[in-house]
Amino acid sequence: GTLTVLNRLSGKVEWERALEETVSGGLEIDSERLYYATFQGELVCLDLNSGNQIWRRELTSEAISAPSSNGHMVAVQTIDGKLFAFDATEGIQRWRYDSIGPILSLRGSASPLVSKRFTLTSFANGEMLAFDNRNGSTFWKAVIGLPQGRTELERLVDVDGRPVIDAERVYAASYQGRVVSLNAATGEEVWSK
Repeated sequence: GTLTVLNRLSGKVEWERALEETVSGGLEIDSERLYYATFQGELVCLDLNSGNQIWRRELTSEAISAPSSNGHMVAVQTIDGKLFAFDATEGIQRWRYDSIGPILSLRGSASPLVSKRFTLTSFANGEMLAFDNRNGSTFWKAVIGLPQGRTELERLVDVDGRPVIDAERVYAASYQGRVVSLNAATGEEVWSK
């Protein structure tokens, strides 16, 4: 329950804060702020230099993956398949996306990847989407996991990892082991294995 910020060069403790809640996913920082989600379904923003709370926002359910920020916007995905985008400074909700989940999925969710222009994330239904940071409209959608089999267990296609961008390619993997390379601008599949 203790949050400690260390100087990455010296290892010196910059500040330490006893939290009265449990952090449910990883931490995220930008140049000025630190973000975390709680098991109570809240996104919390702290001042990176002092540890003082800047804002706190309620989510629809818990987020067990790390939020992501580009310094202007922070995005977090909840386990009920919703993606929230908040203004990093004031915590005002910019937009929200609700995915349609399968009957059965793994307990997890992807950490979004937030760039200057777009937010990229995937969902339990095997889809990856690229969103416009300004208004949440969809740039493109790609299928990463293809459900196959007779039972719901065989048909699990969750994509719970954070996507990786390298030059003009996006890489992602689904639960059943399908790895894809996509064109970052269009979402078109380059290859899959």
